[in-house]
Amino acid sequence: KGSAGIPTLIEQLQSKDKAYFQIGLLTARQLSGREVTDALTAQLPKLASERAIGLLSVLADRNDGGLPPIVLKTAKSGDKELRIAAINAVGRLGDASSIPMLLEVAAESDQGIAAAAASALATVPGDNVNAELVSNLSKADGKALAALIRAVGVKRIEATPELMKSLNNSDPTIRHAALTALGDTVKQRDLNVLIAQHVKGKNPSDADVAGQALRAACIRMADREACAAALAAAMPSASTEANKKLV
Repeated sequence: KGSAGIPTLIEQLQSKDKAYFQIGLLTARQLSGREVTDALTAQLPKLASERAIGLLSVLADRNDGGLPPIVLKTAKSGDKELRIAAINAVGRLGDASSIPMLLEVAAESDQGIAAAAASALATVPGDNVNAELVSNLSKADGKALAALIRAVGVKRIEATPELMKSLNNSDPTIRHAALTALGDTVKQRDLNVLIAQHVKGKNPSDADVAGQALRAACIRMADREACAAALAAAMPSASTEANKKLV
């Protein structure tokens, strides 16, 4: 019936019978059209948390008209599990305009909610998302900055100058996130940044992370000879322990 079937669909979603509700969710995945999405979105605040979570999953799978405002609102406050489901939906349906909200949530004290926001930062789609993530590196701090840096690493965004600034942060979580992200993104020309952190890093607690990041970066390098030469040049000034890891 297409859009003509919307009233029947809503009736199933409002049914007290769980079986009919599940039939409604199944049907919601099969009916296409923005009208259907709008009707489903209107039901979200009317449903109990457990049912709303199921509906959020359907909305995230539909992806036929952008992020409904009610999903963004649900991600900001309310029941924890419902918020996490909404945040996950933002990670699939959002865009660059969703990043400030995700950064705000990523800084929250609840680890589950903060982790969901951090994951969403690394998956949110859109042409301008990468540039927005990088631009926020100079604005964010604390848990939000750490989440942002991890997202840059996961998405393999080149942001070496911005990440280098975080290497001087007093928070070891942020420094370690920056080192790991550099290991995933740094180009051959900037490999010396990681080598210096491994050989002459100011913070002893960063040594293992720096070594792992350097190893990850070297594996990615196309010019293996140039990479080996850079490592060899650093060996005379490195400690015995650092040299063991450089070999």
